[in-house]
Amino acid sequence: MTSRIQSHRMPENLYFITTNAVYHAHIFKRDVIKRILVDSLHVGRVLGQYKLFAFVIMPNHVHFLLQSQGKYTPATIMREYKKSTANLILRHYECEGNTDTLWALAEAVKNPGRKNFAVWDEGFHVREIFSKKFLMQKLHYIHHNPLQSHWQLAESPESYVWSSARFYAGAGRSLIPLSDVRELMERRITDVLEDGLGSSSIRDAAGLDDATLSRHRRLKRRKGVYYARKLRSMAHAYARGDLTLDALNASVQGWANHVRYGNTTGLRKAILSSMLIEKTVHKASGE
Repeated sequence: MTSRIQSHRMPENLYFITTNAVYHAHIFKRDVIKRILVDSLHVGRVLGQYKLFAFVIMPNHVHFLLQSQGKYTPATIMREYKKSTANLILRHYECEGNTDTLWALAEAVKNPGRKNFAVWDEGFHVREIFSKKFLMQKLHYIHHNPLQSHWQLAESPESYVWSSARFYAGAGRSLIPLSDVRELMERRITDVLEDGLGSSSIRDAAGLDDATLSRHRRLKRRKGVYYARKLRSMAHAYARGDLTLDALNASVQGWANHVRYGNTTGLRKAILSSMLIEKTVHKASGE
């Protein structure tokens, strides 16, 4: 029985996190409140609590894709994030004299002895990222959340500024700096290439003994790294509309055929499955 190759596993401490406003109230509907939530995300990143790969701020909930760092866990990250953002949001309502909202947030408190106002729902939801497929699913979900039929907050993912979509669509910088999940995947591919076909883990996983392996030519590491970077560049060009799907497909097929002389099925799969290839759709004004 073959075993999973260690180099193909996802990086540790990579999470998809969701947390909601108290009673799912639309507390975050206004842009000024969204800005507080986004800027606070940036603070946690600067303080070294996590690497932030993707986010979306919705009217009553938020989604994050992050990798915790050092001593920080999802629990400590969310505790500090929710505490600091609640304080800033309450300060804003106090300064603008929004007594109706403050009264509603006071009424939402479940344990009056602990706090006077409630901005966030208790707890949060966290899913550890266990595969590239799951990672890409969550990245797609984050960026398309504003387009869902019950929200309809934007015409395209990249036109909703309160998310990381425009960064990944190649439409410009997001509101705050991000770590690029595509580079994370590229580093994992490099780890596979560093091992090479001669490593015992890959030989065992592929069911190859030394006699079988000697009949196959090894793919040079630099060629694999080069094509991973080339494919990433072409994916950006396709998203912008500068490259056709036929041209992209021809390049992928050509490279796959070029390296089929060696036992590189797993390596090709690692490179090709790590790429998020989406077409950016721009609607004409007035539609």
